[in-house]
Amino acid sequence: MPRSPSFNKYLYHSSQKINRDKKLRVEYLFVIILCIVASIRIFLFSAGFPVFTNVDEHAHFDLICKYSKGKIPTGLWKYDHDANRMIMLYGSPEYLYYPADLPTGEIPPPIWKLPPEIQEFVLEKRLEKVKKGLNHESTQPPVYYFISALWYELGQALRIGNGFILYWVRFLNIIIYSVLIWLSYIFVRKYYHEDTFLRLSLPLILAFFPQDVFFSINNDVLTPLVFTTAFLCLLDCLISESKGVAFHLLTGLLIATAFLVKITAFVIFIMLGFVVILKAIRLKNERRFSEGMPALATLVLSALLPAGLWLLRNYLVLGDITGSAAKINMLTWTAKPFTAIWDHPIFTPAGALTFWSELMKTFWRGEITWYGERLSWDFADGFYWISSSVFLIAFIYSLLLLRPRTKSKIIDIANLIVFGASVLFMTGISISYDYGTCWYPSQEHPYFTSGRLISGALVPFLILYLQGFKILTSRLKSYTRWAALGAIIALMLASEIVLSIPVFGSAYNMFHLH
Repeated sequence: MPRSPSFNKYLYHSSQKINRDKKLRVEYLFVIILCIVASIRIFLFSAGFPVFTNVDEHAHFDLICKYSKGKIPTGLWKYDHDANRMIMLYGSPEYLYYPADLPTGEIPPPIWKLPPEIQEFVLEKRLEKVKKGLNHESTQPPVYYFISALWYELGQALRIGNGFILYWVRFLNIIIYSVLIWLSYIFVRKYYHEDTFLRLSLPLILAFFPQDVFFSINNDVLTPLVFTTAFLCLLDCLISESKGVAFHLLTGLLIATAFLVKITAFVIFIMLGFVVILKAIRLKNERRFSEGMPALATLVLSALLPAGLWLLRNYLVLGDITGSAAKINMLTWTAKPFTAIWDHPIFTPAGALTFWSELMKTFWRGEITWYGERLSWDFADGFYWISSSVFLIAFIYSLLLLRPRTKSKIIDIANLIVFGASVLFMTGISISYDYGTCWYPSQEHPYFTSGRLISGALVPFLILYLQGFKILTSRLKSYTRWAALGAIIALMLASEIVLSIPVFGSAYNMFHLH
């Protein structure tokens, strides 16, 4: 008996659904494996690098200690005694000093390996020298420190003692980074669901991204996760018609949270303005303005109110809304008059190239030094900033001149706004100050190029980067394109491993603790 057309159609759609579900399960498994691989990688490098890197890790740990005791600084406070003791006991001189530069001509053994009586004597001498030091990060926003303080307290409750508690705080990064990888997959699956290459390549490159800030205690670690979550929800508010007031409230609170992790994440408010304007125009055109206004107002208020309260608190307690005036004064920066801003070398071709290349280098590989030298490889650095430039140009050219208007194009524009605004923010800081006697930035090199400060734009940047890569490899066969991406990842990983070999041999890292 022949099958009816409707039955054949049912079989066809059923088989299609089974194939989609099978493909989805394979993708889920692939991303879960990437999360595990990234967790192992973050664990090994976090354990292999001695605590208290040159990227202000000691200052961030001090704030965690303060918050764990219920102390929220109201200015540039002195270092906590317990934090100072841990810093002196477990910190390594290898980040800043070459052995030949030290009085003995070699790296001294860790203090914790000395006999107890000598250990206490050395500690007391060192603590006497640093007890009046001020923590220049004291006025940072609170969210990262609250979360890390709870994690620190959990470690103490589990009786993780000695130097291991410091690495325990670092290992919070493993959870944060694994969730970020999973979230990146959710992002591209939602907004680029037809692009298999992007769905898989984004979590893949993120799993091996060589930014070394994720190996240390630092509030920049949390920014990409919270920023991307807020960004994802904000785009949902723009595109979806079914999101109610509760979802808009959650999105607003996530936006505020991103800002309260790191003030440099304020770029998310630019996206908020972009979304509110577009949605208001659409609601007006569809004659649904009064219907959609409660959700839109809830979004704006729930984002601005918590952030505004923190800024008000800064003004009342510290005397300026950002809370950074005391730090700026401590670093000997002074604001330039408007007319002097335009004399900055960034407005010359050579200066612009210096700024862009240095920013991209640190955005990719970080800023940790070893023996006083940046852990970097010129070839890898060159590839990072040149490939970023070429792939972004290819993407922008395609976006403006070749692509029809689609939902994904709106997302692409949003990604570009986020990354572009982040770079402009770094430009603005660079040109706004005279840097006095500060060593970085300095009078001789007046560029603010710490890529970790714009780590909130990490996922949007990588989406742009991979799309540019895909455009330029569009004539290649699929397996050749994947091989080319594999070569990029191999370069990233090889560079990271080779540069870190001396670090892993340090007597100060976790593998030598007892």
